[in-house]
Amino acid sequence: MTQPRSNLEVQFETFSYRHAEEILNAHFAVKKEIVELLNNVQQSSATRGANSLHSRIIKDFVARGWETETPVAANQPNEQRFDLFKHPVAIEIEFSRYEFLYRDYMRFLYAYNADAIEVSVLVIQSSAPKGKSYAPSLERV
Repeated sequence: MTQPRSNLEVQFETFSYRHAEEILNAHFAVKKEIVELLNNVQQSSATRGANSLHSRIIKDFVARGWETETPVAANQPNEQRFDLFKHPVAIEIEFSRYEFLYRDYMRFLYAYNADAIEVSVLVIQSSAPKGKSYAPSLERV
């Protein structure tokens, strides 16, 4: 489902897996905040650094009280961390390499099994940029 937009550069689509949308609806204020923040993020041509899309998303969420680099679960052996966290939702942002999605999925699964989260959100591109077949996209997930 494509979210309605008003002349902003970045658009996003949602895909609900295993009733994630319904679980997120149970925490409507958090869902509303996620949608609002993603709708308002401005596109960036920078791929790295403070002006990259990844950095802009993190900055906007942190300004609204989201924690960054939060450990996946207590007493974990290898210090995995989420990009963003606000109980009971974890967010991972992945624009770099398709292979990194597996680590994100494992973080979500580990945290869910440890009762640290109820639902997770993965922010990726809808389609891979031209010439970047290694980039994760909704088409490939």
